[in-house]
Amino acid sequence: MEEDRQHFMNDDELYHRLRASKPNLPFPAGFQREIWDRIAASEVQNPIARIFSRWPDMIGLIARPIPAVCLAFAMGIAGGLFAVAKGQKDINQLAEARYVKSVSPFEAAKFLSR
Repeated sequence: MEEDRQHFMNDDELYHRLRASKPNLPFPAGFQREIWDRIAASEVQNPIARIFSRWPDMIGLIARPIPAVCLAFAMGIAGGLFAVAKGQKDINQLAEARYVKSVSPFEAAKFLSR
């Protein structure tokens, strides 16, 4: 069986006939345009799909010790800045409310009636 397969694969006459034959098959209309459209469509991906396709590379980069520590440090700073900004907003609102109470005659009347 194996000898038959090797004989078939080494058939020089068949090889030369296949090389010499030049089939003349016309391509369907718009064949090349469809091929290039497919190529262009495969190159243009959804941005979300592009991000998720690179996700393992990003995780691999962050998984190293130095980038992981830097990322944790940056997240800590960002969280701290966010908390300070929110706290400052709350302090400003509290100060504004106290000022309005001190200036408002209605609030003063409430205070004196106690």
